[in-house]
Amino acid sequence: MNLIESMVFQCKSLSEQFPKELNASVDASNTLLTELECNTSTPYSLDGGRNGFVPVSPSGFNPYTATESGSAFYIMTSAENNSTQDKALKELILNYTSQQATLEHNLTSARFKFYLSR
Repeated sequence: MNLIESMVFQCKSLSEQFPKELNASVDASNTLLTELECNTSTPYSLDGGRNGFVPVSPSGFNPYTATESGSAFYIMTSAENNSTQDKALKELILNYTSQQATLEHNLTSARFKFYLSR
């Protein structure tokens, strides 16, 4: 998460906004991180631009996505309920306050949201 956080904040520092959907300039809405771009004077892809690459999510986790809604911007990944990955998320959430991250469960999956802005 530290690498992703660093990439997103670098973009925000350079463009004064969070990364947008690639070639669309609209807010991220459950958008894969690999499909985001930084809207600087010369836009660049978050994945592969500025010598940075979005890390691949660990085995058993869904790819990282981003959502911007109002003042909130968060990165999300998910895994199956009651899996080894779910147990890892339950341990990971203990490192954050409720303002920094949330862990939500539904009938089939656990969703970890890491907030960069709220």
